[in-house]
Amino acid sequence: MVQPLHIIGAHIWNGHEVVRRDLYTTDRVTEKPASGTMTVDLAGYTIFPGLVNAHDHLELNHYPRSKFREVYDNAHQWGEDMNARLDTEPYKSLRAYPLWDKLFIGGLKNLLCGATTVIHHNPPHRELWRKDFPVRVLRKYGWAHSLHFSTDAEVVASYRSTPRMSPGSSTWRKARTR
Repeated sequence: MVQPLHIIGAHIWNGHEVVRRDLYTTDRVTEKPASGTMTVDLAGYTIFPGLVNAHDHLELNHYPRSKFREVYDNAHQWGEDMNARLDTEPYKSLRAYPLWDKLFIGGLKNLLCGATTVIHHNPPHRELWRKDFPVRVLRKYGWAHSLHFSTDAEVVASYRSTPRMSPGSSTWRKARTR
């Protein structure tokens, strides 16, 4: 269970302007304080809404910055350079980390950059929905790795397996146009 908070004194960016008001939260903003609320004074600080990272590979986020050429024409060139080095150091040792450690580092890096929600662009590991995971990971969506690294058949199969009424599915698009 998330500790309910009563935030006082903070400036809050509401998307248009900075305002001052008390804020009550549980796992979402509420109108009134919940039972067991802890008061936190954030005078002098400004609260911004969390960012959404729309494309991440959370279990690969523990790799160091990797730039093998001065300029890349596209992400696929970088991906090919990266794949060619996965069995060399430091990547070989980093690949051996336990899955939870790799995912947690990826989630923590997102949180520290201001992203509170992530769309994970790899298979859905159950660890991503643990209550102690640092960010929320979108659960109901469809994805294909890329048009470059996937075959046409893999992209079509991925699209067809997108859950009904999730963003990107044909049923979702039809419902939005009604």
